[in-house]
Amino acid sequence: MSRSHSFCYHLIAFLLIVLLSACSESETPFRADAENVGAALIPVYLGPDSTRKCAYLNAKGEFVIEPTLDICTDFAANGLAVVKKDGKYGFINTQGKFVIAPKLEGALNFAANGLALALKNGKRGFINTQGEFVIAPTLEAAMSFADNGLALALKNGKYGFINAQGEFVIAPEFEIVDDFAANGLAAAMENGKYGYINIQGEFVIAPRFEYAGIFAINGLARVKEKEETGYINIHGEYVITPRLRDAGDFAANGLAPVKTERGAWGYINAEGEFVIAPDVNPYEIFHAGFHANRFKGDGWACTYGLCINAKGESAPEPIGTSGLFRIVKNGRTEYLNAQQELVFFEESDSSVCYMRILNNATGKTLWPHQNNITRICDEAKTKERIKQNLWWWDHL
Repeated sequence: MSRSHSFCYHLIAFLLIVLLSACSESETPFRADAENVGAALIPVYLGPDSTRKCAYLNAKGEFVIEPTLDICTDFAANGLAVVKKDGKYGFINTQGKFVIAPKLEGALNFAANGLALALKNGKRGFINTQGEFVIAPTLEAAMSFADNGLALALKNGKYGFINAQGEFVIAPEFEIVDDFAANGLAAAMENGKYGYINIQGEFVIAPRFEYAGIFAINGLARVKEKEETGYINIHGEYVITPRLRDAGDFAANGLAPVKTERGAWGYINAEGEFVIAPDVNPYEIFHAGFHANRFKGDGWACTYGLCINAKGESAPEPIGTSGLFRIVKNGRTEYLNAQQELVFFEESDSSVCYMRILNNATGKTLWPHQNNITRICDEAKTKERIKQNLWWWDHL
């Protein structure tokens, strides 16, 4: 699957198991806006894998929207979130009410221009907040509108960019193309080679690379040439020569993961110097969210349940404006307040369908409720196991 098809991954949560010690408040990478603390809702998946459901919690660990959704996402700035229910996608408000009925085959959250990518009859288009298609579903593939007002789109097997009226402002003539970076350049493939185009669709760095990544905020982009990986500047000049066996993009913390000849991964700065020495394989733990700068700010880069700064120091991941922080350790996901105190946590429990359950800070189970265990645990064998272990509930 090419990177241009990667829009579907926005609907899938990263699940990483990270062994990490909690850090002090002074080490925390972000501070939530004081006026909005508690305003955000936190999506949490619960139940056995075969029938798991998603719910929304507030910063106190209280259910605001019960676990009835198949898929749920963070709320966009307009107060709507795309969710999946009974096999179809729609949009809910913060009370859990559908404002756009779940009738779509797929969807992503609304962009800043008020349009959301939606799938109908196998084709992509864009809808407004009333659920009306303002760009007809005729595209073979697309991504959400970026801050520059353009959206990547596929037509007749080639990629280009459309505006909010659905007009191609950069003709669909590229084999592969990425979103534009903050510097206004996007990696694009022509005749099997990668280069970089500007907002007019013109190559400003000729297509000569076997691979080309997105320009990071430090002005460097990862490229591969003659089977070796290095980093170039906006002029296409090598700043770090192509001598690396394998590497990742620079993240918001100014670090990039690289692989040594002996197979260990470490992190380098923009000068190519190791800031975090090569270890057994830290790449597998940290890299999943770093290359996309999934969360960023104040020199930190984060993935699910973990943030790292340029010094290699770690901290829990902030969750929007909820005032909570998330950390994954010892097989469970913990949610902490600004004082690094445990508010609630998710973990798997063998006595309850071997599914993920939700507990408060004292260990009392918030979900599932005792009266709906049998309904949630759908397999007959699992139900029998639950009946044999009901003593577990007497100890809450």
